[in-house]
Amino acid sequence: EIYVFGGSMSNEVLEADLHILNVSTVKWNKPQMSGQKPPQTLGHATFVWQNHLISLFGSNGRVMSNRIYSMDTQTFHWTRLVTHGRVPTPRAYHTIAPLDDDVFVFGGFDGRAY
Repeated sequence: EIYVFGGSMSNEVLEADLHILNVSTVKWNKPQMSGQKPPQTLGHATFVWQNHLISLFGSNGRVMSNRIYSMDTQTFHWTRLVTHGRVPTPRAYHTIAPLDDDVFVFGGFDGRAY
């Protein structure tokens, strides 16, 4: 499956919906989600870890975020994750690289510079 979450349309309207493409049937699905969903966002990064879609950081078009959300891919229930330690500064348009139980965050835009 391929997950597409949020983003910005060409008319600059921000989205907070989820589309899933089943690569076997080549059919799109738009499931109903529950829980504490992320706000409409762009410039975020997502990846699948175990049975969860993880969404990191992003922007509402004006303010950068350093929030992290997790969605159970079986129930489509979202949870905002509470992290500990030194939290990275808010950013968007960054790159992530998950490796085992770690996630590496590279670069991004903090609202002033890349």
